[in-house]
Amino acid sequence: GFDNSLCTLTTHPSGEDVTISYTVPKDDLVQITIYEWGGLIYDRPVEKRQKAGTYTFEFTPSDDTPELFVSIVTGLYRQTAQLIDQP
Repeated sequence: GFDNSLCTLTTHPSGEDVTISYTVPKDDLVQITIYEWGGLIYDRPVEKRQKAGTYTFEFTPSDDTPELFVSIVTGLYRQTAQLIDQP
């Protein structure tokens, strides 16, 4: 199984932007994917090797974006969170 206790992923909507914060527990390849309901990839803002630590970036979805999710994959850590749910 995957130990997600050391790998965190949080989202904070603020107006039209969403702040995405994530923690990398140890130096490794990090892949963050934003995808629509059903698994269609919407964006992949991070796909690179990063040092252990906490990172933050802003994401601005288009106005007609349906429900979105964000996932992080790094080493043995995986986590998914709902990004936005527009009516």
